[in-house]
Amino acid sequence: MQVRCEPDAEVGSATLVTVAGLVDAVGATELWDATLPCIVAARPSVLVDMSGVDVLTSAGITTLIRFLNQSKPLGGKLALFGCRPSVGKVFRIVGLESLLGVVGTAQEARAKVR
Repeated sequence: MQVRCEPDAEVGSATLVTVAGLVDAVGATELWDATLPCIVAARPSVLVDMSGVDVLTSAGITTLIRFLNQSKPLGGKLALFGCRPSVGKVFRIVGLESLLGVVGTAQEARAKVR
């Protein structure tokens, strides 16, 4: 799995996290470890580009919920975008689209966290 974490160019209070590969138990730990320092570094809102995620397991969902729980007390929000159909289906099945801010595009995600 690959994770890139950087300040979002359009929303100064947001961290843009780009994820690719398999987000299973191992990948979820890597995702958390790579992203947590960015959230704490004065960018509490989190935008997650899911376009490169092939598979998302319950461990990955738990990590995304942890992002939400970490960012909320700091005044941040969470938005996910670019989900492949199979990954988007997981969010629909478990009923977390609204809670996790799942949207189609980066612009929609940025609008959610502003």
